[in-house]
Amino acid sequence: MYKTVLIVLAEGFEDIEAVTAIDALTRAGIKITISGMSTRPVRGAYGCTIIGDTTVDKIDGQFDGLVFTGGLQCADALASNEKVVELVKRHNEDNKLVAAICAASNVLLAKQCGILEGRIATGDPSMVGYLRDAGAILSNKIYAVDRNIITANGPGSAMQFALAIVDYLVGKVKADELAEKWQVSRKAFVHDSVASAY
Repeated sequence: MYKTVLIVLAEGFEDIEAVTAIDALTRAGIKITISGMSTRPVRGAYGCTIIGDTTVDKIDGQFDGLVFTGGLQCADALASNEKVVELVKRHNEDNKLVAAICAASNVLLAKQCGILEGRIATGDPSMVGYLRDAGAILSNKIYAVDRNIITANGPGSAMQFALAIVDYLVGKVKADELAEKWQVSRKAFVHDSVASAY
């Protein structure tokens, strides 16, 4: 049975974070639904345009995981959308994966949704105050895994972030297989890890 992930993108998303996650999760056999906010296609901060499958107002049901990318404009739009906030809180309450990278960790998960209290987390280093204010346990690694929450610090950690999601949903064997194929070292990046999903 395949795993399902919803990736919600807003205008100004961080291009490399979105494309890397979409590519890696698809290759891992995870069924992805890409949602824009109110329009399709959605344009990234650096010109990448992604045509989503739907828009957030049409999202119904639950997924095995939610994935949010950074880009401050994108993160602000995600955090100001009631449906997105409701999705995050509901999935977190049900112990489903909630993954966010860069500004999405700080603005959406920490500041708006308040789900990082007592959790090991990281995000955009320039907005670390949001994580502190939310009661997160700050990680100095490029990504952190704490139970059902995965966070990462920015574009440079996009591949490790994507592989961590694959690891969580599908298993370490698949994540390591992709890393080896792409000549990406997972050993070079020690990360925080609390509990396991499988």
